[in-house]
Amino acid sequence: MFTDAQTEGYNIKPKRILPPVSEETRKKLSLAHKGKKRSPRSEKTRKKIGHSLKSRIYKPASEESKKKMNLAQKGRIKGPMSEEHKKNISLANKGMKRSEESKKKMSESAKNRIRGPLSEETKKKQSEAMKGRIQNRNTRGMFAPAEDK
Repeated sequence: MFTDAQTEGYNIKPKRILPPVSEETRKKLSLAHKGKKRSPRSEKTRKKIGHSLKSRIYKPASEESKKKMNLAQKGRIKGPMSEEHKKNISLANKGMKRSEESKKKMSESAKNRIRGPLSEETKKKQSEAMKGRIQNRNTRGMFAPAEDK
């Protein structure tokens, strides 16, 4: 059987191990490839490439696309986790030993996430955004729109 260094992922075949290439060989290869031109692209191919590149630039989604995205999200479970799910996560993490190095990394990461006190302007914006909403006990911190009475 092959050692880990000789196998690649799930493949059973050994990796193809090539000898290192000398500087002289690298220079020869470099010179051999210099000045080579690719065959010119047809007008049709150039248009395809151009269209592909243009489509990568952000554009707001069309109404049709929005409907498709909306339908794709329908039926997905959102919101708070079930008690069973919470229990499973808890069980998976129980007994997990973390090294001092890992603890230190998590600590530093948490310190970077903590932000300073909010400015009055930010507080005002958040307050305005939450007006007309009530906090629902079942959603644990998430907010639900106030129901009309």
